[in-house]
Amino acid sequence: MVIFIHGGGFVAGSKEDNRGKALSYAQAGYVAATINYRLTPNNEVDAATRLRAMTQAAEDTANAVRYLKANAATYFIDTTRMATFGGSAGGALSLTNAISGMNWPAPCPTIPMSRPRWRLRCLPAPR
Repeated sequence: MVIFIHGGGFVAGSKEDNRGKALSYAQAGYVAATINYRLTPNNEVDAATRLRAMTQAAEDTANAVRYLKANAATYFIDTTRMATFGGSAGGALSLTNAISGMNWPAPCPTIPMSRPRWRLRCLPAPR
């Protein structure tokens, strides 16, 4: 399964931007999807607005991946072999998706998942 996430600085873009890439992968035999996330116009006005834009987009990305996993049988998805791709904001969201499910070693607190929300609290130091 390959999931394409559009770029656009959390301000612009659409899943349609990666339609051709997804179709190309599908024609090569992969299950492919493109996803949208909430856009936040004028998110560069202040840090709080920018953080909200990034958090909402990360939540939407995580929810899209959860949806695809929950419906794996319907869409013929092997949930052990999923990858996300993106450029710019989409690349950041792809990275966020990759690390949000990790089990962080102590003393890092676990990532709160009571609500479908992603927030990185710390990174473990290299050993």
